[in-house]
Amino acid sequence: MLFDSLSPFYRHAGFWKARIDEERCISSAHGICMDGADRILIVDTSLSRIFRFTSKVKFLGEIGSGKGPEPGQLDGPRHAKVSPSGEVYVADGNNGRVQVFDRDGQFLRSWARKGKGEGELLRPHALDLAPDGSVFVVDVDNSKVVAYDQEGRLLCSWGRHGTGPGDFWAPHSLAVDPNGDVFVAEYFGRVQKFTPQGRCIARFANPFRDGQRTHGDYRYHAMNCDSRGNVYLMARDSLAGMAKSVDKYNNSGDFVTRLKAP
Repeated sequence: MLFDSLSPFYRHAGFWKARIDEERCISSAHGICMDGADRILIVDTSLSRIFRFTSKVKFLGEIGSGKGPEPGQLDGPRHAKVSPSGEVYVADGNNGRVQVFDRDGQFLRSWARKGKGEGELLRPHALDLAPDGSVFVVDVDNSKVVAYDQEGRLLCSWGRHGTGPGDFWAPHSLAVDPNGDVFVAEYFGRVQKFTPQGRCIARFANPFRDGQRTHGDYRYHAMNCDSRGNVYLMARDSLAGMAKSVDKYNNSGDFVTRLKAP
């Protein structure tokens, strides 16, 4: 397995330009995911669109019917995930809601509204789907995680602003492992692991360089889990000129390896 040792070996495989067509370019790629057909979905926050490509980088079209608050419109989307059935779930950031589209990009349903109340969202920044189909959303401005069923019915929520166990300081990313446990990464340098009901069971990815601070020197913006429950963090080191890396931890929170950007 690559990326399972202290000296991971990777070769640069290629890239493609951000141009969609003669008139449009990707402006602010904020999230990326793949569907079951190996199609790549790129969430563009500035353009309020989700662009789709084949694995060979052929442009397939977009999801979203323009910027705005109406059903099917997006405003500052942050993240997307695709269910096993092909439905596309979108964290519609500035609209404070979750929207769902079919595999062809047609609007199906949405839920939540912008606010601080029960089940409401201020700025959903990331989401993931649990093995049972539950939808977990991390709300950076409300400092909480909210769980819904596939139709948008509220299941539970937890979190508040703070630095203690179960508290959040600018939570930016979320991932659900194959067991249904929920990982949440805070921008200012910590990951917490929760049961699906919100009980904090682990904290890690915190360098503690001076042995005292609650949070470390890394800045975390995105994360994912693989089929074995390993956690991958997009990290920036604030003490090294924001040097970028992908940091891998196992399911218990033990550091495995780091792939540094050139």
